[in-house]
Amino acid sequence: MTETLSTATPGKVGQRIDLIGAGRMGTGTGISLLRHGTELHIKVNRTRVGAERLAGMGAHEHTALSELARHVSAVVLSLPSSCEVEEVCLGQHGLFAHLPRHSLILDCTTSYHASTLTLAEQAKKHALHFIDAPVTRSPEQAEQGPLSTAFPSNINRTKTDAFGLLTGQIGYAFKTVLL
Repeated sequence: MTETLSTATPGKVGQRIDLIGAGRMGTGTGISLLRHGTELHIKVNRTRVGAERLAGMGAHEHTALSELARHVSAVVLSLPSSCEVEEVCLGQHGLFAHLPRHSLILDCTTSYHASTLTLAEQAKKHALHFIDAPVTRSPEQAEQGPLSTAFPSNINRTKTDAFGLLTGQIGYAFKTVLL
């Protein structure tokens, strides 16, 4: 069954998108989004260097996830690991508790599969869309825009076409079982 995403698909000019994780890859991703006319909102995860660069280019910085969630309906996560993704998404101060229903969370983190499945189920309970879409290539290419990613095969492909702003190539992954 194909899942239909809300109209909160990244890539529409003037759309408000949040980026959490302004490290090397996240900063490049943010620059690419700003270049395409996105109203970018950011939340610092660890370091300020990327956040300062993005804020200097027009991104709006927020200190709390609850505040940030009032301004966006699509979030891009670019975090170091599953631990940080869980920390940002879960709990009373997490994204799941504060984002509007039908918001989209695009997780570009390279995460543990079990964690991603758990987060997707939790997101569904909050009427949110959680998409695992780890990216490949370098931070320099993130800034230029030609990253590659794979989306789950059950996602409506017309909705993921707009992610072309973040990625140069989009593939569709299928569940596989290793024997």
